[in-house]
Amino acid sequence: MGGLIGTATTEKDGLMPSYRAMNILYSEGKPIKITISENEGFALLFTAVKNHDSSGQSIITVSGYSNGIIATSIRRGSYISGISYNATSSGIDIYVKLLPYVFFSSLVLLTSTTRSYSVTLSDSVPEGVSEVSVS
Repeated sequence: MGGLIGTATTEKDGLMPSYRAMNILYSEGKPIKITISENEGFALLFTAVKNHDSSGQSIITVSGYSNGIIATSIRRGSYISGISYNATSSGIDIYVKLLPYVFFSSLVLLTSTTRSYSVTLSDSVPEGVSEVSVS
């Protein structure tokens, strides 16, 4: 049946809506940038793991609405070294700072619309972003 309906990606719907697709990236120390559209309520799950080491695994939920976010640690670990955001006129950019050689995944837990999110590697975190305290 998967061949008939197709697999969901962040660009197209499949067995599930595209906005619910999990994003997995490999970071060699670069931060991850998640871009969310304006006026969007959201809840995301971030996970950072290494395939040969389990001592620093990080699992963090992040939720918010347009101009701010909160982060709650499920397992703090050490692979995610910081979370920050920048509210823009077109939405919000969230930056996740990682240790080198980490697999990072993001999953949409809840959203107020069905728009897809952009999840990419970034060269750096821009100046002037707001740091998020992870509780």
